[in-house]
Amino acid sequence: MADHLFRRSHIWWVRLVVPKKLRSALARREFIQSCRTTDIDEAKALAAILLAKWRVEILDLRLSPMTHDIDRLLATYEDKNSDGLMTTGAAAERLGVSIQKLFESIGTRNLRLWCMLVWVNGWVFEQSFGDTDKTFVTPSGVRLKPTTLIERPNLEDFPNAYEYTEHGLAEVHRASDVLLEIKQCTEPHITVRAVNLKPSGVLFPKEPLVIQLDQFLIDRRTFLRCKDKLNDRIPAEQIQQSKQSAPQKQYVNQFGSSGRKAGASYIEAVDSFITQELSRKNGDPRERERYRRSLLLLSDLMGDLKLGALTTDSLRQFRDEFLVKVPSRLNHAEAQFGTKGVVDTIKAIEESESDWPSLSQTEQDERISKLCRLFKWLKGEWLDNDISEPLSGVSVMTKEQKKALNRQQEETKRKPFSNEELALIFGQSWFLTGNGLVAEATGINRSWATFEYWFPLIAIHGGERIGEISQLHLDDFKQTAKGVWYLDINEDTADKNLKNSDSKRVVPLHPSLIECGLIEWVQVLRKAGYRRLFPELTWSEATRYRKEPVRKTSNTLKALGMERDGSKVFHSFRHTVNNLLIRQDHAQGLSELQRKRLLGHTAGESVNVNSYFENFNADELAPYVAKLETGIKVPAKFDMQTGLVSIQKALKRKKGARRGKEDMGPLNISKV
Repeated sequence: MADHLFRRSHIWWVRLVVPKKLRSALARREFIQSCRTTDIDEAKALAAILLAKWRVEILDLRLSPMTHDIDRLLATYEDKNSDGLMTTGAAAERLGVSIQKLFESIGTRNLRLWCMLVWVNGWVFEQSFGDTDKTFVTPSGVRLKPTTLIERPNLEDFPNAYEYTEHGLAEVHRASDVLLEIKQCTEPHITVRAVNLKPSGVLFPKEPLVIQLDQFLIDRRTFLRCKDKLNDRIPAEQIQQSKQSAPQKQYVNQFGSSGRKAGASYIEAVDSFITQELSRKNGDPRERERYRRSLLLLSDLMGDLKLGALTTDSLRQFRDEFLVKVPSRLNHAEAQFGTKGVVDTIKAIEESESDWPSLSQTEQDERISKLCRLFKWLKGEWLDNDISEPLSGVSVMTKEQKKALNRQQEETKRKPFSNEELALIFGQSWFLTGNGLVAEATGINRSWATFEYWFPLIAIHGGERIGEISQLHLDDFKQTAKGVWYLDINEDTADKNLKNSDSKRVVPLHPSLIECGLIEWVQVLRKAGYRRLFPELTWSEATRYRKEPVRKTSNTLKALGMERDGSKVFHSFRHTVNNLLIRQDHAQGLSELQRKRLLGHTAGESVNVNSYFENFNADELAPYVAKLETGIKVPAKFDMQTGLVSIQKALKRKKGARRGKEDMGPLNISKV
């Protein structure tokens, strides 16, 4: 036994070398594990148990024939989406092996693992991701070597560590070490201690992050390596026997669905989903019909197949070959070409050689997201498996396309408002009176809302995005010890979402906003029992709270005579403020770094700035915001009482379970 024990940093470890012929099958050269003790007697006792376990595993491999589904394992694997990820559960099922055997076949070299996070809160520490090391570097330059067990660094060593909430796909920190823990795990789940955040941060969750072993995600390269290693374990005689016993049998990589209702048609499944699931969460029948029409694109283009005949490859074919041909604004295209249905419309567009645009890549992602939601709901009562799982969260865009799209969005043709256009916007009756009574009485705006007063005012005095304003909570209005009121732009609650990590910031309130009664209005809303600045707005997963403000803004600008060519939109307020601040740079001393952080832009390309710079606080930025000259006349003070009445009317106009209630999205106590 002494030959198998060795010490590392005073801790005893046990090792067993794997025979050369079995290394490929076991995907390892040796078994190795820490005894986690400095006492030799304790180490020997644990080593005896581990060595016995490992030797039994080697013996079983030598004596036992393959018990995998050899036909699945030998099937040719083709995947058009080389950048996609799949869950370990889907990978194991595709290869016909257990989840334990799958992880045993995964090697640690260049391994990457991912997992899905659902509003996980924790501490973020900056890390150096070099070619030779992945170490935490303190602000003083001290490099902290990784510990054997993944542990959170000491907060005292990292004064720049900050709290953060992450939602979505995240890469597992130190995946190779996590894999070793998984291989030693006897439970169907494991606790992940840290995940990587871009560009160089590591998030350590405050609460245990428990991930089921079949819910990790791997990339195509890892999957193919597992497949090759498992193939090497199949004896030649078993391969020959399999071919002789079923010479005509063909298998696909992603087999079709089975389940109690696998014989039902796709259209029947869609109708049941809309009536049983979506109707409980969406009270608007028009939105449900639009959702239904989006789902039926699959049957329109590929036929009304039985659920059991659909496979993941079928969904990929729909995404890669059919969905790309669907016209954008389909209902407008049908009216333009006098057609009915997507197939006839596509044919008419092709025959006319029209340049009518197809669905954008963002719109394609949205359609696939809805499809994934359907099949996730079907799993259980209808189908045994979710065939859409490998497509969930995977964009149709490549990394280069995403970068190009981001560049295009940054170089958009949106323009700032001119002084004349600002005068038109802030010359509307509700800015002159502080309420929308005149607009409603004259029929100009029959359902005037409080956000029509506050949205433009907040944006022209701070440059916030429309989504950032629409999701403001009353608790986001804060005051410094020096008395400066400011907005805390964050995504600390599940109903919020920011464009990127740079969007998290503080924006001091301009004196004009306070003069118009914004802080007083916040206090009135809080006293009335509301939690958000705009309780009349309705939340949805796709648009959060911004759908109605976007629509109202577009109608208002159109009524004021501005062309609807995309150059003048709500975002133009942000462009206007940016231009004003740039001019202020030289005249009044606002630095470029301050301007970028005030607007939520990336601070710069410098490592020192991106990695070590701490955001400006409200007291530092307040003097520059106060000096911002917008050129508009300060509107009349907001009418608090009329504002409350407007909100009550808006809440009564809501339908279904949302009627009369302030919508908090995922934070609602009872589901809508």
